Amino acid sequence: MSGVIDFYFDFISPFSYLAHCRLPAIAARHGREIAYHVVDLAVIKVDGGNTGPTTRDMPLKYRYSGTDMQRWAARYGVTIKRPSGYGPNRLNEGVFWAADRGAIAEYVTATWRLVWS
Repeated sequence: MSGVIDFYFDFISPFSYLAHCRLPAIAARHGREIAYHVVDLAVIKVDGGNTGPTTRDMPLKYRYSGTDMQRWAARYGVTIKRPSGYGPNRLNEGVFWAADRGAIAEYVTATWRLVWS
């Protein structure tokens, strides 16, 4: 059976990174391809009516998010670290550049490693 898994992500999201750590193997095991769809998480949140502060603006939630990230990373056997700084919009835009060259999967994987590991 063949098919496609639609994967919507933003490089700013650690949980998208964690999902991607497992997704390619899951897709391969089930004979599926991955269709990568980059989104702007900040825009989607506002469009969905989520106008609250970001996780970074809430110290308790920020600390817990870091703990939760580390738990999932340990479970998946991967490294995760908060990025010290990067241009997520530029990295997101790079997906379109990579798609034009038929290298979207390679770009996405390399970018996840650059940002989060």
